[in-house]
Amino acid sequence: MKLSKLFLSILLATVSSVPFSAPISAQDQMQLAKQSNSDLVASDKQLNVLYGKVTKKYASNKNFITKLRQAEQAWIQYRDQHVDSVYPEANKNPDLYGSAFSMCQSALFGILTEQRITDLKNLLNASLPKDNNASSAYSKSEDVINNLYKQAVNTPHPDEPSFSVKFREAQQSWVLFHNLDAEAFATLAPVQDHNIVRYSRLHALDELRIKSLNEWVKGIPEGDVCTGSRKVAD
Repeated sequence: MKLSKLFLSILLATVSSVPFSAPISAQDQMQLAKQSNSDLVASDKQLNVLYGKVTKKYASNKNFITKLRQAEQAWIQYRDQHVDSVYPEANKNPDLYGSAFSMCQSALFGILTEQRITDLKNLLNASLPKDNNASSAYSKSEDVINNLYKQAVNTPHPDEPSFSVKFREAQQSWVLFHNLDAEAFATLAPVQDHNIVRYSRLHALDELRIKSLNEWVKGIPEGDVCTGSRKVAD
């Protein structure tokens, strides 16, 4: 996520200057949450503007527009369910995730939004992934994802009873988005490059998902106040 300079400076000054177990002052916490939400609103606005530009540029390509709309709807569902899987008890017990929850939730939405902004910029500029080895790389990355997913979903979460259900839903949504988005990218490619672009996009999305799944399996750095359901690295 592209954090504003103000948000970044406050975050570094408050979070990194106190022990992991020490609370951040209520005033600083409110300011962090407010800035995080403000950054998210700005990213959402940029995302919507870019989506409009992409659909306008390729308006005559009905097949692409149809696939892009399907992919975008799937991405929105995945985004929401992914955040739910990180904070599965948020609706029932937000206090479980500490005083930084509001800031952390907005920041996570922002990270995903920034990733999608990059995707739309690539589509707008017709910057399509093209790796001649993508098919074999994709086959390997799919095996890695399946293995990591099984490890993550089977990890006990006694304080988060809805974790496994929400994690499965998020993974199913990601698979749908992953497939639809690869088709959208491939539709813009010349016919002879369709499969190369499709597999290249599939593999690129796999790499991002592997990084995400590793946060449950291998953990995130100690000291991160936005852990949620993810484990802290040993």
